[in-house]
Amino acid sequence: MEKTRTDYSFKVAIIGGGITGLVLGLGLLRRSVKFTIYERADSFCEIGAGIGFTPNAERAMEALDPAIHASFRKIAVQNEDDYFRYVDGFHHGPQDKANTAEAQFCKMYLGERGFEGCRRHDFIQELAGLMEADCIKFNKCLVSVNDGVVMKFDDGSIEQASVIIGCDGIRSRLRQIMVEGDGDVSVLPGPAYAHKYAFRGLVPMEAARGVLGEHKTSKRFMFLGPDAHVLTFPVAGGAIMNVVAFVTDPKPWTAEHLSEKTTREEAIVAFAHFGPAVRTIISLLPDKLDRWAIFDMYDRPLLRFTTGSLCLAGDAAHAASPHHGAGAGCGIEDALALAELLSAVSRRLGDNVPIETLVAAALETYNEVRYERCQWLVQSSRIVGEMFEWRQSKISTGPEAFARDLSSRCHTIWDFDTEEMVASAHKKFNGKMRRIRDQLVSSNSARRTCETPENSMETKNAEYVQGLKLYLVLSALTIVYFLIMLDNTILATAIPYITDEFHSLLDVGWYGSAYQLSCAALQPLTGKIYTRINSKVVFIVCLVVFEAGSALCGAAPSSTALIIGRALAGMGGAGLLNGSLIILNSCVPPSRQPGMPSILIGQLGIAFGPLLGGAFTEYVTWRWCFYINLPIGGAAAAAIVFTHIPDHIPKPHWSRAFDNALSEFDLVGFVLFAPAAIQFFLALQYGGNQFPWNSSQVIGLFCGAGATLVVWLCWNYYQGDRAMVPASMMRNRPVWLSCIVGPFTGATVFVTAYYLPLYFQGVLAYSPFMGGVDVLPNILAQMIFTIIAGGLIQKYGDYPHFTISGSILNAVGCGILGLLTPTTPTGQWIGFQIIFGAGRGLSMSIPFLAVQNSLSKQQIPAAMSILVFLQNFSAAVMTVLAQTIFTNSLVELLPRYAPSVDPALVISAGTTDLRRLVPSDSISEVLNAYSGSLDRVFFFCAGLATPPLLFGWFLVKKEPETHEKDQHGSVVA
Repeated sequence: MEKTRTDYSFKVAIIGGGITGLVLGLGLLRRSVKFTIYERADSFCEIGAGIGFTPNAERAMEALDPAIHASFRKIAVQNEDDYFRYVDGFHHGPQDKANTAEAQFCKMYLGERGFEGCRRHDFIQELAGLMEADCIKFNKCLVSVNDGVVMKFDDGSIEQASVIIGCDGIRSRLRQIMVEGDGDVSVLPGPAYAHKYAFRGLVPMEAARGVLGEHKTSKRFMFLGPDAHVLTFPVAGGAIMNVVAFVTDPKPWTAEHLSEKTTREEAIVAFAHFGPAVRTIISLLPDKLDRWAIFDMYDRPLLRFTTGSLCLAGDAAHAASPHHGAGAGCGIEDALALAELLSAVSRRLGDNVPIETLVAAALETYNEVRYERCQWLVQSSRIVGEMFEWRQSKISTGPEAFARDLSSRCHTIWDFDTEEMVASAHKKFNGKMRRIRDQLVSSNSARRTCETPENSMETKNAEYVQGLKLYLVLSALTIVYFLIMLDNTILATAIPYITDEFHSLLDVGWYGSAYQLSCAALQPLTGKIYTRINSKVVFIVCLVVFEAGSALCGAAPSSTALIIGRALAGMGGAGLLNGSLIILNSCVPPSRQPGMPSILIGQLGIAFGPLLGGAFTEYVTWRWCFYINLPIGGAAAAAIVFTHIPDHIPKPHWSRAFDNALSEFDLVGFVLFAPAAIQFFLALQYGGNQFPWNSSQVIGLFCGAGATLVVWLCWNYYQGDRAMVPASMMRNRPVWLSCIVGPFTGATVFVTAYYLPLYFQGVLAYSPFMGGVDVLPNILAQMIFTIIAGGLIQKYGDYPHFTISGSILNAVGCGILGLLTPTTPTGQWIGFQIIFGAGRGLSMSIPFLAVQNSLSKQQIPAAMSILVFLQNFSAAVMTVLAQTIFTNSLVELLPRYAPSVDPALVISAGTTDLRRLVPSDSISEVLNAYSGSLDRVFFFCAGLATPPLLFGWFLVKKEPETHEKDQHGSVVA
C-alpha cells in the first residue's frame, strides 16, 4: 500500500560519511528530518591531505547549519593576501622574484576570503563532533537495494528508508546499483581515468620556509608547466604547506585502487625537467608518498542524478578533476539543495499525497537545480587542468587571454547564488506539488478516503508510551493544562478582593494581561526550543518557572509584585501550553490522538477557576489562588520526570543547540518581536486610562510597536524556515485558518471569564464563591460540548460545520449577555450562558485538531506554538480592549445615570466596595451604569465571534476514520 503524508516515519538514508554525507546529515538534523548515515569504515576518515573551499561553499555551509561554517572557520588558514598566483614553474627558479612579470604568469584576485584551506582530517573530525551518535552506523557496506527503499549490507543486516542518498564518493556503490544493466559495465556512466595522477604530501612550514622563503610558502601558488603542474597553499594554521603535484599520464591506470604507494624519487623524476622552484618543492616531500589517480566523469557522465527514491550527491554524482578546487564545495551545494527539499517533503507529511510521490517530486527538483551546474564543473575542471599544463589555445595567445578565461570560469563557481538556488528549488517543488494535488483530487479521492495513519509504517516503527506510564503522562499533562487554564480564570472572582487590598482598580487588566502577554511574547521562542532540545527537559524547566511565578504571586506584598509574578508565571506557561500537546503527540499513536486533545483543552481549569477562586477568597485568602499551583504542579512534574518521553523528532545535543543559540532559536527575531508586542500592549493598557488616546505617550508606543513589527517581519521573511515563525508554516491552509479561528474564539472565553463575575459580584452583590458558582452553566456547557465535538470530529471529520455552528451560538450567546440588567431573572442568565458555552465547546478544539491532523510530527511543535501564541496574544489584547471599553463606558454612562456620583470614585473603588462608597440613594443608578458598561463588553465579545464564522467555511474537511486501530506501536515499558 502506498504511504501517505500521514505516514510520519519519513526517514533519509545517507550512504557514506565523507564531507558531503556529513554536512547533509547536519543540515537534516537542523531541519528536524530523520536520517541515518551508513559508513563502510569503522570510523570517520578522509583520504587526501589538504582541501580548499571557495565563497560559494562557505555560503552553502552557513545555510545548511551555521555550526558547520563555524567549524570550518575555526580550522581554516587565514589568507595573508587576496590573490592566487599562477607562476611559470618551468622556466623560472627560486632566485627569481615571484612578483615580477616574467615569473608570474598571472595573479587572480580572490577577494578577502576567496579561497581558504584546511586539512581534510581536521574538517571531518569537526563535522563528526557536531553529529549525534545515534544518527551514524559504521561498518555498513551497501550490497543491494530492493524495492527502491530496502537496503542490504554486507553484514546481512536490512535497513529501510523513504529516500536513499548516495554520498559514497567516486566509487559509489549506490551509483553502480542505479546504472548497472545487461550492457558492458565499462561503457556505463561512471568515473574514468583522466590520464593524470597526483603526488600529495604535507611539508612542515618551517622546512619549506627555510628553502623557499616567506613569499612562496605563505601564499597560494600554482606552478604551471608542460604536462604537469604543482599546487601549494598553507594549512593547519599555517604550520604545514600542502603540496599537490599533477602529472599527465598517457598510459591506463592499472592499479586496483585509486592510489598506490610510491616514493619521493619517482616524483623527482617526473618533475626533473621543471625549474628549480618546483624541483625544490618536490624535494621537500616525504620519502614515502601515495600516488593518486585522477578519475572524473568527463567522458561518461550520468544522464541524471536520481532514479525513483535513489539519489546521488557529491563525487558519487559528478566526480570532477580537482583543478578548480571546487569538488567538495559543489557537494556541499548538493547537500544544501537536498536538505531544503527533503525538509519540504517532511513538512508536507500530512496531506493525502503518497510519500513516494513527494520524494519523487523533491528528487526531480534536485536534479533540475543541480545537474547543469555540476556537469559544467566536471567539464570546466578538465579544461582548466589542460590550461595549467599548456595544452589549451588560451596559453598560446598570452597570459591575458589565459587570465580572462580562468577568471571567468572561477567566478562562475565562486559567485554562485546559493539563496537563489534554494528559492528556485522551493518554487519548482511547490509547483510540482500543486499539479500533483490537482491530479489527486480529480483521480484519487476514493483512495485517499481509505488510507489512514493506522496503516502507515509509523504505528509499526515509532516508539510510544503505553500502560500505567501512559496514564501517568496523560494525568500529568491534564493537570498541567488544568493549572494553566485555572491560572487564567481563578482570579476572576478574586480580583475584587485583590483590588480592595491593593487599592487599584486600574490594575485589573494587568493581573490577567501580564500573564497573557509574557506568555504570548515567549510562545514562538519556546516552539523553536522544543524542536531543538529534549521535550521533557524543556517542559520541566517551564513548569519550574511557572511554579516560581505562582509562589511570588501568592506572597506578593503589593500590586506591582503580583503583576511581576504573573509575568513570570506566563513565561513558564509559554512552554507548557504547546508542550502538553507536543508531548501528547510523542506519547500517543495517531490512531488514539484525535479525542485526547479535546480532553486536554476541555477547559477544566476554566470550569473550576472562578469556583475555586471564589472559595479561596471567601473562606481562606485570595493568595491560595496561586499557592494551589505548587503541590499540584509538583505532582505533575514528578510523573513526567520518572517517565521516558520519546522524541520522534531528531534533535542535536543541547550543548550544541546553545553553542549556536543565536541562529538555532532565532534570538534576533525574538529580540525584535518582544518589544513590538510589549509596546503595542502598553499602548492599549495606557490609552484612556493613565493617558488620553491622543497623548504623545500612547501614540509613541503605537508608532514604536509598528516600526519594530515591520523590522521583525522583514527579518522573519529573510530567515524563511529558520525564523521563529517559519514562513512556510504560515502558508499552510489549516494553520493560518486555525490561527484566525482559534484566537478569536479563545478571546471570547477569557474576556467573559473576567467580566461575567463582575456582573454577579458588582451588580447582583453575590459573594465571590457564589459568583464562581453562577458562571458554571456556561463553563460546564463548554466543557461538555468540547468533548462531544472532539468525538464527532474524529468520527465525521467535519471541521467547517462544527466551526460555523459553534461560532453562531457563541456570537448569539455573547450578544444576549449584553441584555443583562440588575433585574434579569436567574433562568435567563443561566440560559444565556448555556448558549454561548455550547457554542465555544463546539468550536474551541477545532483549530488544534485541524493543525494536528494536517501536519507531521516534525511540523507540529512550530504550528502549535504559533497557534497558542496567537491565542494568548489575542487574549491579552482583547482583555485590555475590554478593560478600555468598560472603563470608558463607565466614564460616559455614570453622568447620564448618576450625575451626582464622581466617576473617578467608582473606578477607583473595588467591585465589592461599590455599595459601601456610593451613597445609598444613588446605588441603583450606579448599578445601571455599571451593568450598561458590562453590556458593551459582552457586545464586544459577540463581535469577536464573527471572524471564526466567516473563515470557518474554508477549513478543509478531515476524512473520517473507517479502519480499526492499529496496535503495533513499540511500547515503552
